[in-house]
Amino acid sequence: MQENNLMAFYEVGKTHLYSIAVMCEGEYCTQYDKETLADLRAQGRTSMELLPFDDACKLIDDAQMAAYCHAPVEITKQKFWEMLEVLPPCKWTRKRLECWSDSLSTEAFYVSEPLAADIHAWHVRIGGRYWSLNRSRTRSPDSIVAEVATDARIKL
Repeated sequence: MQENNLMAFYEVGKTHLYSIAVMCEGEYCTQYDKETLADLRAQGRTSMELLPFDDACKLIDDAQMAAYCHAPVEITKQKFWEMLEVLPPCKWTRKRLECWSDSLSTEAFYVSEPLAADIHAWHVRIGGRYWSLNRSRTRSPDSIVAEVATDARIKL
């Protein structure tokens, strides 16, 4: 089967794929149990869909973002340091910003082990305050700091 024709069973809202779809007697069915879309819906899986694999992956990404990402949560200095030292930090940046007449330093990194897909636990320090939030590892530390500052109403 060509990759661009790959189909999958996906239950709407879930953070994982239900099954790759294979052809069974002219109809798509689940890879191992050989159940059709009608079979799955009859079992009560009413939100089950048969989709192109790439479309299912996009829906999974959206569901993971909804399930794992949250607003920034203020944490303690001890928790920040614990997360900094638990695994090698990724995209660790430290900056000193000149804001009006005050100096304000920032620091941000994410923990290398993902929570799901490319979602990682980011940790931020602005001045003497600390936060945690889950976001994609593809984000820049500057954008993460800016998001936290906006949420905390801190002018950078």
